[in-house]
Amino acid sequence: MKKNFIITILLSLFNICSAQSGWQKITVPLYAQSTTSFVNINTGYTLSSKIFKTTDGGVTWEPKTSSVASSDHDYFLYFPHHDTGYFNNGSLYKTVNGGNNWSYINPPFYYSNFPKTFFLNSNTGWIGDDSCVYRTTNGGINFTRYTLRDTIDPPYCKGIKFFNANTGYYIGTYSIYKTTNGGESWNPLSNTSPLPNPVGAGIYASDFCNENTGVVFGFSNGARYVSRTTNAGVSWNGGSGLTTSLISKIKFISEQTGWMCGSNSALFKTTNSGENWVSYPLDTIYKLTNIDFIDVNTGWISTGRNKILRTTTGGAVFISQISSEVPGKFLLSQNYPNPFNPNTVINYDLRAAGFVTMKIYNSSGSEIKTLISEKQSAGSYSVNFNAEGLPSGVYYYKLSSGNLSETKKMILLK
Repeated sequence: MKKNFIITILLSLFNICSAQSGWQKITVPLYAQSTTSFVNINTGYTLSSKIFKTTDGGVTWEPKTSSVASSDHDYFLYFPHHDTGYFNNGSLYKTVNGGNNWSYINPPFYYSNFPKTFFLNSNTGWIGDDSCVYRTTNGGINFTRYTLRDTIDPPYCKGIKFFNANTGYYIGTYSIYKTTNGGESWNPLSNTSPLPNPVGAGIYASDFCNENTGVVFGFSNGARYVSRTTNAGVSWNGGSGLTTSLISKIKFISEQTGWMCGSNSALFKTTNSGENWVSYPLDTIYKLTNIDFIDVNTGWISTGRNKILRTTTGGAVFISQISSEVPGKFLLSQNYPNPFNPNTVINYDLRAAGFVTMKIYNSSGSEIKTLISEKQSAGSYSVNFNAEGLPSGVYYYKLSSGNLSETKKMILLK
């Protein structure tokens, strides 16, 4: 039974639920990646002491640079196109050939060491710096500087995001600013801070799912707060108690669906624009640093270690590689426990690498869920299936890879 925990000190805004985690651990030949950017289900880039590229969804990685210095900072890495990408480690670089070569963009200005960067497409982007914003509309050939109005903070940029060429947000240390003309002018959202007692507080992570609704995480008088606005910052609701971890990233991948991650494997998901959050516990403690999704189901999390977490089910199931030793044959094991309610574990062996699917069917033969749909290397795997919301009865699970397939029966007994 899914456990619902209502945290009363959240002023009745946020709910925490425990859910079956749905992330596959991928071992990568690099350490302490700080950010990841994927352009499709197969092609992506990650930042460590070097920039690495994968063309098989993260199974294998190829270095694309020599050294880019330490990845302890919140560097920016983004590919709006499979060939065109930007990297900012205090200096801005650009590639137009999939990371094979990087050219230094020499801006006609000076900005702080690690400014926030956001690109809407291959040509249009913004750099958020202390009390100002720089904009390019020609892929970094030229930049124009715009100063924020009413710099009470003065604001140190904690994030910048645009929804189109005109509307965007600048997240400062204590307050948030909005533009409706591409960054030429900026105005504070309101006199109301997202955090209580803004003196001595600070925003640490934020994101907006549309032009009116956004979520911020920050500190106030030593407490950790999550606040939400649905009216472009006119008012904020929320409180402390959602997590004691340090949230490093908030990422909305649609108007409804978003994720938060941070220290001590803190991982939360919302499917109602941040009104409620579900906790997704992981079996290993990581410092989660960045989240990247290409759709509501397929995403990757950077862990700060030699692991990248990947889901192809929107976090619905957890896939773990038990062993990388090549087994003797293709094998699907009986689930355990069986009968089960509502969680069960399914183990399987892959003799060869290939595209793998595992699907669940009801007793009538109708497909009800896809647990796995991705490339996997040879080895032994385990997948957890959560049947929450399904009625008691007989179900079937089918594993397929190449021209091989096997089906077994399981019983859900509630």
